Amino acid sequence: MMSRVQLANEERDEAIARAKQMEMSLKVLENINPEENDMTLQELLNRINNADTGIAIEENGAVIVDRIYKTKARKKRITAEEMNAVIEERDAALSQCKRLEQELHHLKEQNQTSANNMRHQTAENNQERALKAKLLAMQEARETAVQQYKTLEEEIQTLRVYYRLERLVDVLRKKVGTGTVRTVI
Repeated sequence: MMSRVQLANEERDEAIARAKQMEMSLKVLENINPEENDMTLQELLNRINNADTGIAIEENGAVIVDRIYKTKARKKRITAEEMNAVIEERDAALSQCKRLEQELHHLKEQNQTSANNMRHQTAENNQERALKAKLLAMQEARETAVQQYKTLEEEIQTLRVYYRLERLVDVLRKKVGTGTVRTVI
């Protein structure tokens, strides 16, 4: 992304350099062979000064005016062409800048989505870890409960044995006297 922005900046700098170069060429066009133009104008002025009739003055004056208008028109045309070129370059740079901004926005959205996914995955991982810890705790509680169950089952068995023995002792007491049964137990 940074390389694209850098490329856009370089293209902008090149466009500015071209605009300056066109400006310089316009100044050069204004001064193309100034001696020749001056000489030509000087010749025309000499013709006007040396003219004997008003028609010759008007003709030479018309040539000077025509040359001035042509020079103005040429400068105007060159300026318009250069302005169009600069405008086209500016528009191209603006469209590229907009495209790069959209691309940057798209990349930011992707980055945000990626970060959200990472947060979501992290949250899922945290939730998964919490569930695993809870499962382990429940398994340990189950193991403890199973152990307690076994212990209680053994106690119940022992109590049943005692109860049966107690009943047996009672039955024996009834059948035999109380003195003999105690010595047996």
